[in-house]
Amino acid sequence: MDIQHTLMEFGLEEKEAQVYLGLSTHGVATALELSRHIPIKRATLYRILESLKQKGLVETQIDDKTTYYTASDPRQFELLILEQEKKVKSLRTSLHELTTHIHQSSRGKSGETTVRFFRGLRGLKQMEWRMCEYAKNNDLLIIGTSQWYEILGSDFAESIRDAMIHNNIVVYELIRNSDLEKIPTKSMPTWTKNSEYILHHFRHRELPKHILTPMQDFYVYNDTIQFHGYRENDIMGIEIQSRDFALMFKQIFWNYWKQAKIIDHFGSQIKKS
Repeated sequence: MDIQHTLMEFGLEEKEAQVYLGLSTHGVATALELSRHIPIKRATLYRILESLKQKGLVETQIDDKTTYYTASDPRQFELLILEQEKKVKSLRTSLHELTTHIHQSSRGKSGETTVRFFRGLRGLKQMEWRMCEYAKNNDLLIIGTSQWYEILGSDFAESIRDAMIHNNIVVYELIRNSDLEKIPTKSMPTWTKNSEYILHHFRHRELPKHILTPMQDFYVYNDTIQFHGYRENDIMGIEIQSRDFALMFKQIFWNYWKQAKIIDHFGSQIKKS
């Protein structure tokens, strides 16, 4: 294990990690003694020691006007984790307030059509998060492929599924035959480990080739339509907010759904009208 790298994962700078490891190795030491083992100037070393002291990772002892330093108990890192968790919780609260405010100020006037363009992987990820936020407590209709989680990554895809559960979103997906995977009744499919999502938030059917062959991904929720494109040199997305267009595409989706093939139990249940 690279201990220095692990320390940096806890938020320590590279030189802070070096100093902490030096103290852990040599025990109680003065700054002068420590500087003989670590290639850091003494003026910089004092600043680093003070920083580690403020983080609770270094303790001091004063004897005959000489200051000695020692590394704190490693369990002190548990407090750092708790502090980070507290910050994350605060950020999540702030994020909810921020997205609510921006949603209210940027979605446009009622009935007004708006079009947004997104580029690259970061842009598509932004679209996925927007979808999770604005489709809250509603259905999400998808005519799609497996490209989104293959390109954006399985870890990101699982975080999106977690968000859909949290926001009480039910997904109805029409998928092409080449991406089809029947969901086992007593185990999980290859593309997710989230049983809650599969059991309570996901329904799919096979879209026959003679009806439509999806090449990219298409989403409808509330009054919004999204198109995601995954061509190698043209990863992009378009979001259209229009009540009339969304209503029309919802009708198209449910018409296709009726013609689509039920492939397992997870395709047999349809939203009640």
